[in-house]
Amino acid sequence: MNKPLRTIFTFALAFTAAGVLAASTNAQADIIDVPGAVKSIPQVNAGNVLTNYDSSDLKNIDNTSPIGNMDRKYNQGTIDPTQDNAGDTFATTDATTTTANSFKTQWFLPDGFNVTDYQHGNFQSVALDDSGNVYFVESNGSDTNLGVIIKFDTNKLKQLGLENDPMALWNAFNYFNPYTEDGVTHNNQYDDLYESMKDTFKTVKSLTSKEATVKAAMNDLANAKRTTQAKYRKTSSTTKKHLAASLKANAKKMAADRTKLTALQKQIAHGQSQIAKIKAKNPELFKNIEIAETAQLSPQVDIGHGQTLTFNPQNKHLYLVEDNTLTDLRNRDENNTVLEMDPNTMEPIRQYNFKMFQGTKGNLQLHTLDKLYYVKEK
Repeated sequence: MNKPLRTIFTFALAFTAAGVLAASTNAQADIIDVPGAVKSIPQVNAGNVLTNYDSSDLKNIDNTSPIGNMDRKYNQGTIDPTQDNAGDTFATTDATTTTANSFKTQWFLPDGFNVTDYQHGNFQSVALDDSGNVYFVESNGSDTNLGVIIKFDTNKLKQLGLENDPMALWNAFNYFNPYTEDGVTHNNQYDDLYESMKDTFKTVKSLTSKEATVKAAMNDLANAKRTTQAKYRKTSSTTKKHLAASLKANAKKMAADRTKLTALQKQIAHGQSQIAKIKAKNPELFKNIEIAETAQLSPQVDIGHGQTLTFNPQNKHLYLVEDNTLTDLRNRDENNTVLEMDPNTMEPIRQYNFKMFQGTKGNLQLHTLDKLYYVKEK
């Protein structure tokens, strides 16, 4: 748990059909971790990925999806903290290929996370995983090509009883606004209580980080198991013996990680029970802290155009295209770059570099993801 935030504004997160509505303003906050720049990560250089493919190898998966009303991308307004703010509703346009739907604000969220001094709350793409988490890209500002990925755990928000309270998140961050008399009081109250439990906080934070690392390792093992099983089904009997040994070793490591995870979760629960006794001294203050800490930030990374964040349900990883120009690549020596991230730790794990060209045509570059293609494996 970190010390309270400093300044907060607002944008709205819509969930009925999943979308983001954002207002652009500078913001500052340190109630949650703000990691530094991304460290050096492994590079995968794939060369020209279209060398052995032609258009017949590509199958367009054209899923039917709602078409939103884009007359206005967002509504900018003022939150009145003295009353309930219901948020906005955006209806889909008339279309014969989609069912009528609406995009409704579920929570008002802070506008910006103070990653750098030059951010301006510019939110780009949004992705949802299969575990109740939502991720969005926040640009640090025009012409920087830098930003962070923010993860919100919607299950925790609902467990805190916020499913039908659009103002809850905004109120939680505004609770510590140092530019109001009440905010200063709340900051001072937290400072006093924080001193009495900061050692336990640090322990729980360290254990939680280890828990995320173990979960990431278990996910990697699950991915490796799936790959090995696929090879086992196709290979000869001689190779199967080696693959069977690999699967056995994988199962042994997975069992050890499960044991390690159980032990960590037990230690975390013990630390949290100690913290709960201190929280009971000021329930409202710590309720707002719990709400704010449903957010998790990645290190600062090259987000490129910022329009391409996506979640892979097979390996449970996030991917982001780092496209820093809005045109195709200038020559055939340049690469497309795709960043792969672990959603448990919110840390980048590898970077893919590749070219895309055929014949005399130029070197294509990935941009906004608006089509999904299935490519047959060669």
